Amino acid sequence: MKAITSIFALVAGLALGAAAQPAWAQWQVAKLVASDAAAGDDFGISVSIDGDFAIVGAWMDDDAGPNAGAAYIFQRDPGGTVWNEIRELTPPVPPPVVLYFGYSVSISGDTAIVGRYGTDAGSAYIHERNQGGENNWGLVATLTAAGPYFGHSVSLSGDLALVGAHGYNNNSGAAYIFGRHEGGENHWGLVTTLTALDAASWDEFGFSVAISGDTALVGAWLDDDAGGNSGAAYIFQPDPDFPPPFWGQVAKLVADDPAADDR
Repeated sequence: MKAITSIFALVAGLALGAAAQPAWAQWQVAKLVASDAAAGDDFGISVSIDGDFAIVGAWMDDDAGPNAGAAYIFQRDPGGTVWNEIRELTPPVPPPVVLYFGYSVSISGDTAIVGRYGTDAGSAYIHERNQGGENNWGLVATLTAAGPYFGHSVSLSGDLALVGAHGYNNNSGAAYIFGRHEGGENHWGLVTTLTALDAASWDEFGFSVAISGDTALVGAWLDDDAGGNSGAAYIFQPDPDFPPPFWGQVAKLVADDPAADDR
């Protein structure tokens, strides 16, 4: 009886241990590094993954010039354990015109976006797989808009791209939605500009962004509603009460326990 009790206790202990640490959390399957890694590249400043493709930014990479930046695309092999670098993306225009390419990245299906910001302006670059050759990930569009730090944050979902510009309008901030086929077939055009209903200087709305389907999320890390720099995030969706392409603010998110400087 004592032996059976001991076995039960052992099995129960193992079960509790497994519950505390899920199996998927225990195994690192890959470490990604650039094939031409160098000191000061800051590889990993930004990352995104979708299915069998991953993209990693290296905003201080010097391959195209000092601090021009780069982004690397990796593909998982059929076995699911090895990730191979298949493409290095670099800015289409060399420094000093373009700097910090790869500060933000996102990937969705066969499309990738790479952002680079500037205090005067910035830009984001759309690349597509097999554009210009198999797995070439060629440049198909350059996105720009008014507002300092445009490109500081980017996100992709299907045919929509969201780009933040937290320096817009005295740092109150803005975010821009672009659509594939907007203004023509395979043309990435501006759909709408998002701003907070309670926008205020130095909230820096657009510092971070994410989009999934028809829902956009925009961070404003210096929002002061719950104390100085407590921070907030805003959710937008297309508004059925207005003609397209109007997107309305449907929620403002704050922490349950907000405090000054939580950001």
